[in-house]
Amino acid sequence: PQKFKMMVDIGISMTMVSAKDCSGCPSGSPFDATASHTFANKSTALIDFSYLGGEIEGFISDDTVAVGSLSVAKGEFLQMTELLSTGLPDSVSGVLGLAFGATRDTIAAPFWKTLIAANGAAAPEMGFWLSRDLAADNEQGSEQESVGEFTFGGVNSSLYSGDIEFLNLAAGSAALGSWTLEISAITVGTKAVSITPNATLATFDSTFDSISGPDADVRAIYAAIPGSTGPLTGTATFLIPCNTTVSVSVSFGGQAWSISAKDLVQDPVESGACVGAFGGASPTQLSGWRVGIPFLRNVYSVFRETPPSIGFAKLSTIAGGTGVYHSINSSAP
Repeated sequence: PQKFKMMVDIGISMTMVSAKDCSGCPSGSPFDATASHTFANKSTALIDFSYLGGEIEGFISDDTVAVGSLSVAKGEFLQMTELLSTGLPDSVSGVLGLAFGATRDTIAAPFWKTLIAANGAAAPEMGFWLSRDLAADNEQGSEQESVGEFTFGGVNSSLYSGDIEFLNLAAGSAALGSWTLEISAITVGTKAVSITPNATLATFDSTFDSISGPDADVRAIYAAIPGSTGPLTGTATFLIPCNTTVSVSVSFGGQAWSISAKDLVQDPVESGACVGAFGGASPTQLSGWRVGIPFLRNVYSVFRETPPSIGFAKLSTIAGGTGVYHSINSSAP
């Protein structure tokens, strides 16, 4: 079998792998169709679309596909034939798409749903943990890769503490194909921040290194952080003190989940000032929120098909949290 290192993306439903003759693809091992006895072209028509600020071109194929111990015959994926400035880490072979539903009309259902259904998994869900560490094989100047763990068909209970709070997906999630919740409250330290009505939809994105939202709301967040400035001219970028100790908490209709100060602070820009993790966008550009890595690093998250929901739990101590480690057996197969 051919093995591939894949980037996990909960914001796209399509699974994609570099074709052997791909132009501009990352340097990870490409897929060699001639080496597979079960490969079939589903369509020879090229499709193209925008992804991570660039463009991807390829065609739909199917083959026997396995992730860990789970496999499915005729798993549908995109063979990438050309990439232009996508920002994919150079060491990967492609992308494992794990969106809630189909985000493109070129596929019938996300691969992960087919995989779970075909294998009778213990639960129609997947658990995620994102570490603050970076991949050890990163070279200076290369795209940084976060490390972590995801579990098909269950959760890894050693990575969280206490109960998982499940929240029903926002109305319209199925039509969007996205994992979305409604933000009900934001607090900076102990100060509640006003949020824009009718712009509370939060879409979760495991490839996004920031958190973006309506401009007025983001400005209100920074106004409550001592020493913050911005936005920088012509951008949606704000600066905060690199040594800030302020945390921001977000609620999606249940308990408040805290984003630690260390995840609010990003790249240093000038003496004592660093880029903040929150970025603003005008209402014409964004009607809600895009919640990325800074939030996801602070929780153990579970994405569940039935009932459609997202769950959050406190991180255990071995996962970088302050929660108590517990040793209940994982429900993953």
